Amino acid sequence: MINPTRLRLLKQEVECMSRFGLGLVDELEASIGTPAESEAPILVQEIISVVVKISYLLWRFGRRVTDKHGQAEADYLVRTLGLSDASPLSPANMSRLTEMLSSSTAELRVAVNAELMTVTVQGVMYPLRSIVAALRELHTELDEDLASPAAEDAEFSTDA
Repeated sequence: MINPTRLRLLKQEVECMSRFGLGLVDELEASIGTPAESEAPILVQEIISVVVKISYLLWRFGRRVTDKHGQAEADYLVRTLGLSDASPLSPANMSRLTEMLSSSTAELRVAVNAELMTVTVQGVMYPLRSIVAALRELHTELDEDLASPAAEDAEFSTDA
């Protein structure tokens, strides 16, 4: 059963994380062609870290079977946002990039092309632009949803 409080809190948490991630994207884009571009690999690593956290919140991968709290709300939110396993934010797509989270700064400098907005992991190049576009869309939808009255919450039970 969907708990409206948990659903609202999940929406707020994902919206906050997406806002933070987009701030990192803005910083990355502003650094290109400047001396600050040397920090681009670290910014890309942090962007991936934020998106992996969002992916976890929405798809709840890796959760214990006994941890039921939030699962129904996450499943509902994924459906209402129209997300699927084909989304650039899905665990299937993000799992390949998680490897770069433990990379050294030297490894990141080789893997990241900030100008092209790509990351190369184990010889495979991944475009960051599709991840950023999905992140922007997610943020916009949640921001608009949270700004409107919570009419949909009225249809859910308040049982915990």
